[in-house]
Amino acid sequence: MQWLLSRARLNPKMTWIFLFIILFALSCLYGYWITPSDAHELTLVLDNAGIGIGLVSMAAGWPVALIAWAKRKEARWMFGNVGKELQEVAGSFDASLILASQYSQCEWHLIHIRPERAEYIYSELTRPKTKALKEAFEEEITTRFFSDDEAHQLNGLDVYDIEIIKRECRLRLSDLLDSFPASRVCVDLTSGTSIMTVAAFQVAEEMGVTSLYLLGNTKGTNGNLIIDEKKLNAADEARVILLSDHRKLATPEGSI
Repeated sequence: MQWLLSRARLNPKMTWIFLFIILFALSCLYGYWITPSDAHELTLVLDNAGIGIGLVSMAAGWPVALIAWAKRKEARWMFGNVGKELQEVAGSFDASLILASQYSQCEWHLIHIRPERAEYIYSELTRPKTKALKEAFEEEITTRFFSDDEAHQLNGLDVYDIEIIKRECRLRLSDLLDSFPASRVCVDLTSGTSIMTVAAFQVAEEMGVTSLYLLGNTKGTNGNLIIDEKKLNAADEARVILLSDHRKLATPEGSI
């Protein structure tokens, strides 16, 4: 199949001719086979071939078209509310998986979304900030995957290894889904490397949980929108933007 697709792309004319000859020959053989042996006239053979192939093509084509349509519709459903702002932020999720940051995004998330439990994908660089957040919110928010022995930390080039990151995301999300329904779990993709973002989003889709990012409302020195650490207590300092909304589609099992 891969060879055929490659040929079709590189030499479409010859591929068309080749396939036409093969399919025409097979159709004629099929017509010859279904035509009674005492009536093997060319026109009758071709006529029977056309009728038979037409019926088979229609019977096979409609299911293929229906399945293709269903897959497209499913893709639209799976990525619900893309780009829309989450209006009721406080208490919108009970548990969060957050890509850790050195800046203020994670703190705003914890203050305003107010999950009961938060887990982080963090590295050597973001470990100090993550530890400070864990300690600052430990009376309100539970965190299991953080330890002083660095057992749950991404080290060195791990932040660019998609399989390692996906493994760590699955580990944390699976544990969260043991305690919370998938419709009440989110993945915050605001921070982290590009590879971390892709990996976390893929795992969120696999496990049927909502993914989102935070868009600050303060212009930084370079003109980018940021979350000002001096305005962390302001609910309007950031907007929660949905990337894939699974709150209605999600099931407690949460895994495909």
